[in-house]
Amino acid sequence: MPASIEIVRHLHTPVVNRARCARLAAFLVESADTLRRRAGQSPWSALCVILVGDRESGEAHQAVFADPAPTDVITLSYAPTPGSGETGLSGELVVNVERAVAEGRRRAGDRRCRTWGPNHELALYLAHGIDHLTGADDHDPDDRRRMRARELRWLAAADRADLLNGLLPSHGLASSPRGSSGAAPCRRMGRRGLRGRRGNSRNGCEGA
Repeated sequence: MPASIEIVRHLHTPVVNRARCARLAAFLVESADTLRRRAGQSPWSALCVILVGDRESGEAHQAVFADPAPTDVITLSYAPTPGSGETGLSGELVVNVERAVAEGRRRAGDRRCRTWGPNHELALYLAHGIDHLTGADDHDPDDRRRMRARELRWLAAADRADLLNGLLPSHGLASSPRGSSGAAPCRRMGRRGLRGRRGNSRNGCEGA
């Protein structure tokens, strides 16, 4: 059974097309669940994506990691509550849309990044958070490269399915024609990474 997807947007966050965001998140969860099934793990039952700005990102970062600085994406996973009758794991992503817009615009001005823009940056944060939900870590350079390569493969497949355009209606620079594989990375992207740190009690991961 596919995971249920909920998209929650904070009031002052840049406008996001929540329907398209939910479709992309569902596609990425299914991609991640394929890896989980191959590893003999159960798929995810629910995902909540919380779209925030810098201020809310900083507040969440402080609450989870005792660091008040805004970050790209924070990932939290939860086991079923004993006695609740729930089945499967649930996940929560706190995604910084304000940063995705600013960073996507900056990358769009870099000729080495080709068609990258805010839509792609937001999609990358979603992919990175969902990748962490598979249990992937990026503590060392090899792990970071493997995660980034996997995330960019997911985004290229999502782009071919026309799932990247229109996520940010007012800020979606450098949208790519359908099937153009516009998720081609900036040449520096694979080295940069969104480095995460895994928490203990709540199994949390943060972006760089």
